[in-house]
Amino acid sequence: MSELLCKINSLAIFKGIRDVEPLKSFCAFLVVADDVSETRYDVLDKYTAFVNELYKIRGDGDLASAIWVAVKNDDNAFREAYIKAELAKIKGKEPVKISHLLRSCVEKELAVINEIALTSYADVERMIAYDGYVAQFKTTGLDIKDKYLKMLEFIGRTGYGMYADYMMFKVMDGKIVPMKAGDSARIDKLYGYDGQRELIINNTKNFIKGEPFFDVLIFGESGTGKSSTVRAVARLLATEGVRLVEMSWPELDHLSAVIDELSQVPMRFILLLDDISFDISDARTASINSVLRGGVTGARKNTVIYLTSSKIDRDNGFEIFGMKVAFDRPEKDEYLDIAQKIIESRGMRITDYAQFESDAEQFAVRAGGRSARCARQFADQYRT
Repeated sequence: MSELLCKINSLAIFKGIRDVEPLKSFCAFLVVADDVSETRYDVLDKYTAFVNELYKIRGDGDLASAIWVAVKNDDNAFREAYIKAELAKIKGKEPVKISHLLRSCVEKELAVINEIALTSYADVERMIAYDGYVAQFKTTGLDIKDKYLKMLEFIGRTGYGMYADYMMFKVMDGKIVPMKAGDSARIDKLYGYDGQRELIINNTKNFIKGEPFFDVLIFGESGTGKSSTVRAVARLLATEGVRLVEMSWPELDHLSAVIDELSQVPMRFILLLDDISFDISDARTASINSVLRGGVTGARKNTVIYLTSSKIDRDNGFEIFGMKVAFDRPEKDEYLDIAQKIIESRGMRITDYAQFESDAEQFAVRAGGRSARCARQFADQYRT
């Protein structure tokens, strides 16, 4: 196994994957296994430690897929060159050239990594020298080289690191972290407010294409679907390289820093400032004003701000936004239409419309008034 260990240690551009699992534990096993002075107990201990780490990454014990995770997330000079090249496109700067020598080194190292990823349990079984039960692993023979080069080729759409693994994020204590269970709302499952959603979709498409776009104030009654609409738009356009980052009111002190951080990622970000009270007496409102006017972060090429609010003074700060979209409380007919469409989308039919209308109106009264949320809650408990 000394040859395999040499292959792993020969990695320079991808040196970082040697220091993370599963290769970190795998190398420790190979070192002990190559040392004839080591006892079989030590070899077995290092082997089981490696397998333990492997199964933490991949529940199916697939070595190739686990190595792919490390390669995909590796911060190296080649990936950085692609990031800079994509950012130059977004910002309209001079094209960034990537060194031919660097590319050649990367392609050769990826070929080596493919060889490492082909290692099977049968290749190491004889080194363990134990006839009892030993946990095994497998390899799918994944083409890591091809996957990695394709990922970089389309890095502005597929993303990298956490931006490849997740679509929605939130800011916590000033840090951008993935939302592992984000809003699952889809545009085709949101009913009512079609005109408002079309405005937001078209504005976001302009943003993606690098055409003139607006920061948008989305205001109106609670429960009308303002935030769900923004999340659904982000989901709709995720394959175009759109990611959503949510910020709540307490996190707005970090607004400029978050925008600066996102400006270094070659993707398109919707920054959702959710459920904000636009109060001009608050310092955080002043920071929003400053960002919207370009006073702090300058021109934003890859970030659009969508601010939702149920409480806003139309005489203060309203004019800063290039686009305003109102989600007003639905009238009776619209409220009933939303509830009916949700019910019918679930395969049910309304056989007694008069009773349906009466029940829906009574439900709205108990809920404190009509809204899209109220219509959905009524549909959730509706029985024919």
